[in-house]
Amino acid sequence: MTTPPAPSWAGPVEDMTALPAAKSVTWTSGQPSNQLLTTAALILGWSALETSGAAASSGQLVDGGDVNGQVIGNWGLAAGLAATVPIPPPGLMCKTGLYAHLKSGAATVTVWYIPIAPGA
Repeated sequence: MTTPPAPSWAGPVEDMTALPAAKSVTWTSGQPSNQLLTTAALILGWSALETSGAAASSGQLVDGGDVNGQVIGNWGLAAGLAATVPIPPPGLMCKTGLYAHLKSGAATVTVWYIPIAPGA
């Protein structure tokens, strides 16, 4: 069995300059797809905003393509509130994509990440 090559930015975690720039993806409830990412990524944090202004919102971020993946984060917000969740270095590995599962209310969620797969 051969070991796949390390990403071009692989190096000591202390050398944060070796990492590519972070990207962001935003999802708003009511969009046709809840799939935020379709490839592996290093999650650096997320922010959630309840958008109706009238009711609470709750949901989950899931490593995978649907609600059956591994839950990596949750949000629960009162009407009109927002929360930001930073992930300390080196981040949180999301292996198979990222899915937003809205459980109640309305929300906009932004996730900051570093893509692991080429071209992501």
